[in-house]
Amino acid sequence: MNETPNLSRTVEWARKGICPWRTPRKQAVKLVRDGRSFEWVAAAMRISDQWIRKWWTRFRLGGKHWSALEDGSRRPHRIHTRRHEHVDAVLAAKAQFPHMGPMKLKIVAQIQLGHDAIARILREARLVKLVKRHWYQYRRFQRPFPNYLWQLDFKEFFRGDGRKVWAANLIDDHSRFLLSSRCFEACPTTADAIAVVEAAIRLWGRPRQVLTDRGAQFSNNVRADHPSLFTQWLDNRGIQHIRARPYHPQTCGKIERWHGSLNREWFAYQLQPATLEEAQNLLDRWVVHYNTVRPHQALGYRVPVEVYAAGLTTEEELLRLVNEVSR
Repeated sequence: MNETPNLSRTVEWARKGICPWRTPRKQAVKLVRDGRSFEWVAAAMRISDQWIRKWWTRFRLGGKHWSALEDGSRRPHRIHTRRHEHVDAVLAAKAQFPHMGPMKLKIVAQIQLGHDAIARILREARLVKLVKRHWYQYRRFQRPFPNYLWQLDFKEFFRGDGRKVWAANLIDDHSRFLLSSRCFEACPTTADAIAVVEAAIRLWGRPRQVLTDRGAQFSNNVRADHPSLFTQWLDNRGIQHIRARPYHPQTCGKIERWHGSLNREWFAYQLQPATLEEAQNLLDRWVVHYNTVRPHQALGYRVPVEVYAAGLTTEEELLRLVNEVSR
């Protein structure tokens, strides 16, 4: 049956917006209660049927009391943490870990703020520099479990008297766990590289592969088609030696990234060592911090020792890890 809506005086006031809030809402609910459809009432009052449905739902859920049609509180259901209450905690954490960014500070210092809010606090305090990064498309890889592939490379830095120190660093590809970091007074030789890997094998077990660049320690300078002494030593122990292609340090990206973190997050805040022993102690402290404290973004902000331990399978391997880390 086609029935043309008949606007009463109350409905006409609602259309003109000159009546109190109770009049149109009560009128709409009364019409729906009397059997009118939502669409009919909406057309009669010349408003959206969504409002009619909303008022009717309020009336029905409110026990069919007219007070249920009143506007409720506009207070949000969740009030976000007030940023100013955590400024001191953020600044203190940054002072303790000056090399860490917002996300790592949030995890290490257990700050109850989002990393965006922490970043704003650091920017306002001028404690971070905005660096424009250039992103490139790389072919990324990661071995499926620990002790599958190790990456070995050398890093040079200076002592307080200006003399160079070389460090041989060995990292696990899967977990980014730093297996060894040993200092030398002279440029390491092939024998030094072999000694580093051999000591790591005694401590952590034998890997399947070792990845290096094409440095003199890992290459045959006499016959390019003949395996080097380092390669032969690995072959005799059933370990595959992989060498990165020339002028492409990205292949050894994990150990290269570790060297960058060493410079930016550690050496930049430490005094230069005076002796070889001090240099070794400086590296040992960084290794402990890197393996057990510093969250790693590529690992889901877990620490390397956690990922390395999760991939070990035997009780002997786990006990060896616990003894070494707790030293």
